Amino acid sequence: SRNFNQPDAASKQRNVNDGSFTDQFLGQISWEVDFWGKYRRGEQADQASLESSKAALESSLVSLKASVANAYINARIYANRIQVANANLREQAENMRIAEARYRLGASSEIDWRQAQTQFEQTQSQIPALRSSLEQSQNALSVLIGETPDYFAKHYSASLAADLPKIPAVLPLGVPADLLRRRPDVRQAEFIAISQSARIGQAEAALYPSFSLSGSIGFQTMPDGRDLFSWDSRTINYGAGFSFPLFDRGALLRKVKVQDISFQQAVLSYQNQVLTAQQNVEDALSSFFNSKAQL
Repeated sequence: SRNFNQPDAASKQRNVNDGSFTDQFLGQISWEVDFWGKYRRGEQADQASLESSKAALESSLVSLKASVANAYINARIYANRIQVANANLREQAENMRIAEARYRLGASSEIDWRQAQTQFEQTQSQIPALRSSLEQSQNALSVLIGETPDYFAKHYSASLAADLPKIPAVLPLGVPADLLRRRPDVRQAEFIAISQSARIGQAEAALYPSFSLSGSIGFQTMPDGRDLFSWDSRTINYGAGFSFPLFDRGALLRKVKVQDISFQQAVLSYQNQVLTAQQNVEDALSSFFNSKAQL
């Protein structure tokens, strides 16, 4: 920095109309002794918040993958159902032709012919609805992978009519507790509670006195014209500081209470997330095994 110093009237320097310039190069440093863990707890809280954000990102990716898989399987199912409906339609058309011929020849009643005709038309009316559902699944799949809605229909619609994927005979579940720990939404809620717990310690540390050390070292030009960075131009200052929260202690206590309540809320949210995850796992396993039995 360059400071303009106005000379003092009682000094032996130049008069007030003849001010002088002083060049300075100064570095300062200060350090607060972390007796009560304010900075350590703050670092723990920030690290837990970072892990929570990572888990949130992973949870979003898992949801995206699940949505892509669900849209793809739905598209495959609708394509196969259209194939089945077209095969049934051909058979029912032949049955209707035979029923009409038998009726014309007097070998059966008109009701048999009308029943065959009704069954044919009911199957025929299902195909447009199935095509609409197929197109909607393809559009959703295209958007989920970041493309225009017609992308999948243009490039991959021919592969949808292949056989559906086989259901695995055994699911690699492992220990149920490990299955829950793999869920990123559970880990996210856990790290939020950990971060909030550290915030309590950080708020409590503000109730106690703090000690700090500070110092500065630099160079300053002298009136005798010595070089700025010569050793004789050095300036060194150091000191210690002490502060104690005396008049705002009530406000600090209320901040601790707020952080404690927030921690209790985070713990309840974590517990609720674990219970919800357990329900989701049990529902999914029940649906999987009973669907296999139904098949």
